[in-house]
Amino acid sequence: MKGLSVVRQWLMVILLAAGAGAAAATAEDGLTPASGCAPLKHYLVNTAQQGAKLLLRYGAVSSPLVRANGGWGALPVEGDMSLGNAAASPPSDHSETNVQEAGVDEADLVKTDGDYIYLLNGNRFLILRSWPPAATAELSRVDLKGSPMGLFVQGDTAVAVSSVWSYPTRSAAGFIPVTNNLTRVTLFDITDRSAPKVVREIDLEGWYNTARLVDGYMHLVIGSYLPVYDFPVTTPVLAMPGLAEVDAQGLNERVAVRRYAKRLSRMKLDQLVPRYEDRRPEGAGLVSRVAPISECADFYVPEQPNGTSTISVVTLNLADPLGELQTASVVGDNGEVYASADNLYVVAINAGAWYWLDATKTGAHDKSVIHKFKLGAAPQYVASGEVDGWIVNRYALSEVLYDGQEVLRIATTENMWAWQGQGEGPRNRLFTLTQSGDRLNVLATLEGLGHEGERIYAVRYDGDRGYMVTFRQTDPLYTLDLADPAAPKVVGELKIPGFSTYLHPFGDGYLLAIGQNTDQGGADISLFDVRNPAVPTLVDREWLGENSWSEAMYEPKAFTYFEPLRQLALPVQQQWWWEGSTAEDGAPERKPFSGTLVFDVNTATGLSKLGEVDHADFVSADGWYWPQVQRNLYIGDSSGYALYSLSELGLKVNDASNFRELARVKLPGYDGPLYSCGDCVIEPLPVR
Repeated sequence: MKGLSVVRQWLMVILLAAGAGAAAATAEDGLTPASGCAPLKHYLVNTAQQGAKLLLRYGAVSSPLVRANGGWGALPVEGDMSLGNAAASPPSDHSETNVQEAGVDEADLVKTDGDYIYLLNGNRFLILRSWPPAATAELSRVDLKGSPMGLFVQGDTAVAVSSVWSYPTRSAAGFIPVTNNLTRVTLFDITDRSAPKVVREIDLEGWYNTARLVDGYMHLVIGSYLPVYDFPVTTPVLAMPGLAEVDAQGLNERVAVRRYAKRLSRMKLDQLVPRYEDRRPEGAGLVSRVAPISECADFYVPEQPNGTSTISVVTLNLADPLGELQTASVVGDNGEVYASADNLYVVAINAGAWYWLDATKTGAHDKSVIHKFKLGAAPQYVASGEVDGWIVNRYALSEVLYDGQEVLRIATTENMWAWQGQGEGPRNRLFTLTQSGDRLNVLATLEGLGHEGERIYAVRYDGDRGYMVTFRQTDPLYTLDLADPAAPKVVGELKIPGFSTYLHPFGDGYLLAIGQNTDQGGADISLFDVRNPAVPTLVDREWLGENSWSEAMYEPKAFTYFEPLRQLALPVQQQWWWEGSTAEDGAPERKPFSGTLVFDVNTATGLSKLGEVDHADFVSADGWYWPQVQRNLYIGDSSGYALYSLSELGLKVNDASNFRELARVKLPGYDGPLYSCGDCVIEPLPVR
């Protein structure tokens, strides 16, 4: 009986989709204010029912896009940098978090101001003295609940954002979360770096998406969902005499949806709208209050339902850490976030049951709904739009000001699913959009990007230029002319094996890239000359080793190019490092490497390996567990620079000219053994 139902559903989908071509990009998903609590509840309940019908009828579709997925040289140095004996005066220079847009800081695991390093390690917030390099040491640590996700430091205020997963319990203020996902914001007064004080804790219902810091204002993006857990995704077929199997399945679906609707209608509004609890120390106790993240009338709902999740932008001025939260919320599914200095965009794809919403109209196809928020002291929802296809990550978006008008650029891949009967591979496009009232309208579309069967793996924008990587068997790098948003065009193409997952513009017309080497396996880095965009050229390429992998392939904040030294520092893991010696069985012995590789970047001669910092010696045994380097920092002054490499188990400080170790700090990591392998238990090593 189940088989007949599935056949019926798929036949219906194929018939609906077979005649549907690629739908034109539109801006149909305008949002309007909810206007009150009763209309908001009515919308949420009706939308949940519609989603239940779609889920029962068609099931869900998930995105298959990649989301997450040399010779020795020496830097010329005059004299001895003598970092081990550097004066105690403050450093004059340090690296920053690798961010997408200048002036828009992104929450990360580690921050530095040169004098100190602030980091999230395990479930703790730590402060380390970092200058002079040889005196690097831990100053303080504070335990955090949950899994720390991101950190900001602004003057004498630090903010740690954590994801807390727990079953709902009543707090002292009577706050009972209706979801298992909470986002905790912990604010510290770090005037005394050796004794940070918690001045405020905020628990928000929903999961942490990301955060940005612009002009001292922190903007958190939180996603929440309708807290009904027991909706029957599949239902047993009723056995009723005289009733056909297909009809019995249909009756079962109607019964399930009616029961679901009853449960929803009995729920109170505060069970449907996300809330937060705000706690502040006062005297010997805590002062706590509970409130909705946004009031009912401040929610915006779409004309066309696309989910019962809510997206909230929560803003706090870090110059006033005890100040009021400012929020803006829309009803709709969460997604990737891109932020310029002026605006924040949330891009939600129509995966899941909502993929089939238009099946009876134009045929189901990939699309992305874009919500735009104006940033500032208080976030403000301003517009929405829609384009065909799904994005690979946030780097697929960029905003530019053209003739006084804000223009959004977005690159997407639209999958041609088998049931659509199209007989062709993915479609890659670049759209430009402008705002008109509360709509984001498509200004222009650049079609035909990539060859047959290829999809987008990396995108980067640099002023009026764009760079795009597509892949199937080779890695075409496309250069785009975006000077006129109404007429974007391809101006150059370069084919090389493998593919890049992250592109990093630097200098005057050069690109660094990291990605996958499909010939030898493992990761590699590339240097491109794009000064003439019509003829992009590969200057050099460096393989990172057998079975190598780097977090920088899918997390750009792990990619550290430090311009003053022309050095690229990357966290790299190589499962097997060929030593050249021979074991008893005649095979070369192989040793793992887990640490940082450092390269000199010379636009004339290419890439050359300068040195490495191995973190494998932070554990008690080889072959089972190796601490993975997460980030790399540079701090220095006229006497020289030091490289600080951070893994979950330790921080190493090395002279950036010769990579001599100057200091190391053992970090606590998570509590308990690192790895258990039967009779062996691998523990962290004490500091040497």
